[in-house]
Amino acid sequence: MTRINQITIHNIFLFDQNSSTINDVNPLKEFFNFLKYKNKKRTIDFCYSCEKDSLHQNLSIKENFILDAVPKSLIRDGEDNLKQFLKTLKNPHLKTLIAQLEDLSSKIDTLNPEQLKLASVIKSLLSQSEYIFLLNPDQHLSLKNLQLIKKGIQFEVYHRHRNVVIKAKNRDLWMDISGQIISKCHSSFQFSCKENPLLANQEKNEKIV
Repeated sequence: MTRINQITIHNIFLFDQNSSTINDVNPLKEFFNFLKYKNKKRTIDFCYSCEKDSLHQNLSIKENFILDAVPKSLIRDGEDNLKQFLKTLKNPHLKTLIAQLEDLSSKIDTLNPEQLKLASVIKSLLSQSEYIFLLNPDQHLSLKNLQLIKKGIQFEVYHRHRNVVIKAKNRDLWMDISGQIISKCHSSFQFSCKENPLLANQEKNEKIV
């Protein structure tokens, strides 16, 4: 049975339907509706990862990171401060993911599908936002990079107390790190949120042992 990291999971939310099965729903609108369900009526600081839709096409990877992910106090000197900022990162999995991009000066419109996905997800993890919404974070990725992203997410949730909401191409790929499963009532905008059944089964088996 897949083991779930019980320290980090409760702030990782997973929609119960694969994104490919719903064609008439705006994912970002659905994310906002879910926040309303969670009674988040105050202003929410969030970052949205959706490949090209969350990247500035006429800029390089590096420029995207500087513009949207690096703290504003460090933007003034641009590239030099980006290098310093990346050196201070505590998340080892995020550092490894950044290394996968190789040339941060590459323009977004020259990247292949996997590089686009990595740049988008990395930018959201680099951000200072409280909530991260990841749309199809499993798409176009090698198994190695998928596992790195999972570990990177868990590190951010545990060490930086962030909330991650995932709407995946394949929900089953994320069940091992998700603590809460989001279901939507099709006849309304209401949501329900329940504990991942894998977690309940794991706790039961551990008690038996």
